[in-house]
Amino acid sequence: MGESLGHPAEMSLGRHLSETPGERRGRARGNFHRVESQLSVHILHSRKSFLISWAEYLASLLGWGQPRTAPADPKRHIVWLFNNTAFQPATQHEPNPHDPWRVEVVAAIFETHSREDLGLLIAVIADLIGLDGQVGQDPVLRKRIATRLQPFVSEVAPARFISVDVPLAPTDVHKYKLSPSNQHGIISHAIRMESDRPVRDGTVVSPSLRHWPSLVAMNTTFATPEGWLVVSDIDDTIKYTMTPDAIGILRTTFAEDPKPICGMPQLYVHIQRQLLPTWFYLSASPYNLYPFLRSFLEQFYPPGTMILRDSSWQSLAGLLQSFTQGPKRTKLTASKRSKAGSRNEGSYVSEIRLRVIQRHMQRCLKSTVCGSKLFS
Repeated sequence: MGESLGHPAEMSLGRHLSETPGERRGRARGNFHRVESQLSVHILHSRKSFLISWAEYLASLLGWGQPRTAPADPKRHIVWLFNNTAFQPATQHEPNPHDPWRVEVVAAIFETHSREDLGLLIAVIADLIGLDGQVGQDPVLRKRIATRLQPFVSEVAPARFISVDVPLAPTDVHKYKLSPSNQHGIISHAIRMESDRPVRDGTVVSPSLRHWPSLVAMNTTFATPEGWLVVSDIDDTIKYTMTPDAIGILRTTFAEDPKPICGMPQLYVHIQRQLLPTWFYLSASPYNLYPFLRSFLEQFYPPGTMILRDSSWQSLAGLLQSFTQGPKRTKLTASKRSKAGSRNEGSYVSEIRLRVIQRHMQRCLKSTVCGSKLFS
């Protein structure tokens, strides 16, 4: 069994939402309060689910529930594994290919059954974005909306654990039992890996669930301490999301095929060819949108780790709040990776960018100057 560790430097987005005066004005211009009030009827359904999840989670931790925790059950649960990046922690000596690796394994666990009929929610979304009549006549559109809505109506599964196999080589498979899911049904567990043979920068392996009848896997990219790191926002930087407008968010999230910002796929391909960087993509979206965003990134952009809010919203009004309250948008930041492994730090999108710049000011300034040739 591999050794598990508390993650020394996480890159995640917290659930706590705060509204600045600027965000308050922006939400007013985008009609967020009006649209959220129209969606609030569905909070009544999700609030019960949320309270039950909290109660079950706390009871299991305190030993009031029997058993305290239990393995995820393929017959009852759906498990998502999130792509991630393995790194080598800072040491006092020069980087060594045989140094141990650390990676944060993130998973989300849902109940297989829906909490409520999707038909009503589909009708609500279609009415708000002006497509009510079209949904009934277009089965493709209806299926698209239903698929993207499903993670918002599926019950989360707290206090469930899973095990994963990490194949560092065909004959070197590491086995890990992860910590149980939190009250949002999310597992975040840092593991330590040691390999008998060096792992090259950019190596990608596919860890998978153990004891699961169908393949559930993720991609783990290994990034050595030296090299380039690119941290990019997703919404309205590389993907058309219409974050200033509540109806626009609903339309681009549930009804439309995702569209890249013009010219950005070509730019990122150019950066990939020139720098061979490690990629991180940031969004204030909740984890419910992970499959949707992962499919979009795989279609248009270089592979990388996606960082979303570390919570699972069980209401559509909460989805709109996640885009407009709390973290500010982060645009493209490129800097040299350091021996300190600073790729995995910060709590909010803006803090990630700020800390990278503060810690590596000279390298960022040098990169900006040298980058004039790259982007010319």
